[in-house]
Amino acid sequence: MQLSVQPKSQKIVVNIPVKLKRWGQNTRIIHADGHDLKNVEACLDPNPMLLRSLGRAYRWQQGLLSGKYQSSHDIAKKEGFEYSYVNKILRLNLLAPCIVEDILNARQPKDLLLKDLTKKQSFSWEAQCKKLGFLPRFLPINTHKM
Repeated sequence: MQLSVQPKSQKIVVNIPVKLKRWGQNTRIIHADGHDLKNVEACLDPNPMLLRSLGRAYRWQQGLLSGKYQSSHDIAKKEGFEYSYVNKILRLNLLAPCIVEDILNARQPKDLLLKDLTKKQSFSWEAQCKKLGFLPRFLPINTHKM
């Protein structure tokens, strides 16, 4: 899966690798890993506010890295938002990857609000997941000394 933001239209584009497979007269959408996505739409409940905010956070971070924006004050001025709002949204870039992935895939806790995500969070991804109600999924760290 890949996330991108179209700068001019501010649309969030999520690319999910799929294949179309004919079964008799029906066509099924198959995920690249092989499982059938027939009932996915019924179980997903995307939160447009969270998706839009993650998109803004990503776009603004890219703008800061590329030099388009000089600071969060610059973003606020150019984008027409309050400085405090811009800083809260930029914090979303510090969320654990599994949290972002679950929100993009509409697997977030149903009661999750943007204000929950924009509160100051721990830098520990595991602590973030626990506090916000996500299942942590990280690669184990090899602690053996060389």
